[in-house]
Amino acid sequence: MSKGLLEQLDLYGGDFESALAPIELEGVLSDSTVLESIRSPDMRLNRIPGWVLALAAAIVVVVLIGGVAWLSQSPVDPVDQRPGPVDSLQDLSSGWSPARSDVSTRGMADVAVGGPGFVAVGESNAVGTVWTSTDGVSWTARSFADLGLEGGSMFSVVRGGPGFVAVGSWSGVATEGVGILDEAEYEVAAVWTSVDGIDWTRVPHTPVFAAEGRNVITWDVTTGGPGLVAVGAEEGPGRIRAAVWTSPDGLKWSRVPPDAPAFTDGAMDHIVAGGPGLVAWGSDIWVSDDGIIWKQALVPDNISQADIEVGGPGLVAVGGAFTAEMDAVNTVVWTSADGMNWERQEGGTGFEGGMESVVDVGPGLLATGSNPSAANDWTPVPQAWISEDGKHWQQLPDVGVDTEIFRVVVSDSALIALTHEGSWVWSPPEP
Repeated sequence: MSKGLLEQLDLYGGDFESALAPIELEGVLSDSTVLESIRSPDMRLNRIPGWVLALAAAIVVVVLIGGVAWLSQSPVDPVDQRPGPVDSLQDLSSGWSPARSDVSTRGMADVAVGGPGFVAVGESNAVGTVWTSTDGVSWTARSFADLGLEGGSMFSVVRGGPGFVAVGSWSGVATEGVGILDEAEYEVAAVWTSVDGIDWTRVPHTPVFAAEGRNVITWDVTTGGPGLVAVGAEEGPGRIRAAVWTSPDGLKWSRVPPDAPAFTDGAMDHIVAGGPGLVAWGSDIWVSDDGIIWKQALVPDNISQADIEVGGPGLVAVGGAFTAEMDAVNTVVWTSADGMNWERQEGGTGFEGGMESVVDVGPGLLATGSNPSAANDWTPVPQAWISEDGKHWQQLPDVGVDTEIFRVVVSDSALIALTHEGSWVWSPPEP
């Protein structure tokens, strides 16, 4: 669940006041033009035209990577190691290879494990697409037209409901009770379901997926609460506010009242099961026990993260920040035992590059990102880091992936890395 560093320059700006100190969120959140973070950088620009905040010439620009943290009301117990193919973190320094498919995997936004093996959703050549694979190496792509779907874009997929549930957006629909939405201007939230990950059906549109004169989009979905919880945003002139939907089965959906006090500003772009039950983040952080009652967390001024994962002492948050000279980006790592109190870890801070995602691979954590700098004309150079405890990190040598990784998915047999140019797969070394 991650973002490209250079595209973050388009999303966030501000004054940098201290070396390696991430930007204060209060200043960012008070600016109504600031955009929410993004599941897939390539797709954000296509999904919401005109939302991009251009870089201002001759001012200091700061990378804010995500603005996320996991906060909870009660301690979070570290989870057991997940099953997976990784025996040693050091093995991750090699063994990566691009997907060998007759079809392009560029444009994948998310991947779920299950069905035939792996199910990915996203866009190929600006057309909604679903990919399936038995091994993560060879993929089959089916466009929305191939699937008999009318259109739209899937941004996230999870195993749940009747088999799989995907969320995204759809344009141009007449909705009883909310008027006619202009196809050229407005988007509505959309949900699709599948039994096997291959054949898909869109959940019939209802008023809970729309708002008159405003874009309504679902960015992410997870299992939890009453069954499934999806998060997104309602966006209109001068205001963006968070949006949440719940479902017992992936087929019938209800929207949490949009006027809830916690949803006054900002957008939810990501959600995970963790903390007190569920944690959502984007332009701010929200926590919920049940997916229905939400409260806005108090974010420490100096926390600015791109991604979080359960691991280490409880929770690990990763990100990046400009150096004092504003000519490079260095990593930032924080940990928390309870989701409420965060400690900056010097053992993960100061490496060249910014961490954009982190995932538990079994024996420890794998973080991925890139190292753009003035010296290389801000071209993202892929990077990866490993840690057994979330506090002490090691930067891996060149892992052989030629473009930055924004998400890694773990299965029992392989790791799938999503990049801006397509997917890569890591397989364990031969015994």
